[in-house]
Amino acid sequence: MTAEMAAFMEKGYAKLALQAMYRKREELAEKGQKVFGLVLGLLCADSKAALRAMPGYAELDIERRDAKGLLNLVVETHLTRGSHSKLVNLQYSMEQYEELRALTDESVIKFRARFDAALTTMRVVGETTGD
Repeated sequence: MTAEMAAFMEKGYAKLALQAMYRKREELAEKGQKVFGLVLGLLCADSKAALRAMPGYAELDIERRDAKGLLNLVVETHLTRGSHSKLVNLQYSMEQYEELRALTDESVIKFRARFDAALTTMRVVGETTGD
């Protein structure tokens, strides 16, 4: 095989790889829109109103593809004070974590769920959790 033919074949492989990448990107974008719609559809009217009041929601609502961003905003809205101030939400999430104690009649499973929710909230508002 000549060097010219090898270069031609390499270009062809690169073109196929690029086409596959663009196809995958479109598939993921389409799935992101579906998940975004599903999450939004599960929220009650009050939750949607609270989300609309949050900074950052307008950008998410334009393309409706960032399902992870929407989920983070839902967590920030519902598991913090839902303040427009990131600092207030951060402080509240840290207070909730510091005050976290197992209740006397609480199962380990229920405590673990509350603990995981506290960690998730801290991550969403930008606090490091040490894990």
